[in-house]
Amino acid sequence: MGLFSSKGLIVVTASLLLATSGCSSLKNKPEAAASATGTTSATESTSSAPNAANASATNAASTAAATGVAGFDANQLPRLRDAAQIAKLSNAQKLMVRTFYFNYDEARLLGGDNELLKAHAAFLKANPAARVQINGHTDERGTTEYNNALGERRAKAVASVLRAHGAPTATLAEVVSFGELKPADNGQSEEAWAANRRVELVYTRNAP
Repeated sequence: MGLFSSKGLIVVTASLLLATSGCSSLKNKPEAAASATGTTSATESTSSAPNAANASATNAASTAAATGVAGFDANQLPRLRDAAQIAKLSNAQKLMVRTFYFNYDEARLLGGDNELLKAHAAFLKANPAARVQINGHTDERGTTEYNNALGERRAKAVASVLRAHGAPTATLAEVVSFGELKPADNGQSEEAWAANRRVELVYTRNAP
């Protein structure tokens, strides 16, 4: 209801998100696979004028230094991030964290991720022209049908938190479930599977 399937890819448009329910814990079901064929992407043009490029680089460096972004690598944060860790981050650093992880067979956000999503919601509220696609993923275990639904639940859970913190529905361009199609780690271990159980925020317009 409010979604369609094309080659295994589940997409829920922003206009239909208001009618969806929040996610609930899933029980006694395996992670599964999906077969999708791509994601929305956005390209940015760059200036060819050397002076403009140099000025832009200088401004970017100054901004990075002022916000604490310089040298910050969101991928170095643990997957389970507690509130104390998040509290140490600047707002600009919080906006750099765009991947959110889940326990096996669950669609509940972990640790301090609510605070990270609050920062994204505030950005979207202040920048209503921005657009973000919310991509849900699972690990490779289980059936295609089940994991299509699980990836969707995870993505909807993130969308629900963003809306609860004030993100305009129009800024949430799409909710997409990729199932196991796009693993972050191709390994066959608990560590690899944990890396693949995730939701990614992909800004397609006016990214922070």
